[in-house]
Amino acid sequence: MIKKHFLTGLAVLLPLVITFWIIALIVNLLTTPFQNFVEEVLRYYGLADASFLFFNSEQMLGFFSKLLILITLIVGTLLIGLLGRMFLMHYVIKLSDSVMQRIPILNKVYKAVQDVVKSLLEETGQAFTQVVLVPFPYQKSFSIGLITSKAAHKLENKGAEEEMLSVFIPATPNPTMGFLLLLKKSQLIFLDMRVEDALKAIISCGVVFSHIRKG
Repeated sequence: MIKKHFLTGLAVLLPLVITFWIIALIVNLLTTPFQNFVEEVLRYYGLADASFLFFNSEQMLGFFSKLLILITLIVGTLLIGLLGRMFLMHYVIKLSDSVMQRIPILNKVYKAVQDVVKSLLEETGQAFTQVVLVPFPYQKSFSIGLITSKAAHKLENKGAEEEMLSVFIPATPNPTMGFLLLLKKSQLIFLDMRVEDALKAIISCGVVFSHIRKG
């Protein structure tokens, strides 16, 4: 009974602890390069002597310096985004893009990364359109696949054209890695499953898995 209660408590607390740990890691990663400078500025203006409850002045200084850096980074990012919609910034981005496209070898990597980022972040489209089951890695097994484009590819086979679809097979637990396959439409089992649910199943290594239904 104690073991059961302990595991239940662990299941509740562990996601919260991991979430706060990841947030703290990201905050430290963003603020550490600027923290010493901001703390010196706060000390110069006499804002480093405040204390609150059981927090001493040094702890409060660290907290306020990180908070100030985060606010500055957020506001700065918004301003850059605003400038990015203006002509001058648009021209600079086009110029830098043109330079990157002309550098041998590097231009191939740059173009591939650019295409992936645009497909994932574009507001008007979706990176993946349909969840399917794919006979992979061998014929008698099935893997979750995500159709990456509604457009079908045509493959000429002995004078006849076959309809092929591009399918991404995400890896577990890191769905940014995987395999891209071109498969016949007849080889796929279309599922009535949301892309978000499929990604949850992949990231959780199958622990969080919705009921599979044919589409």
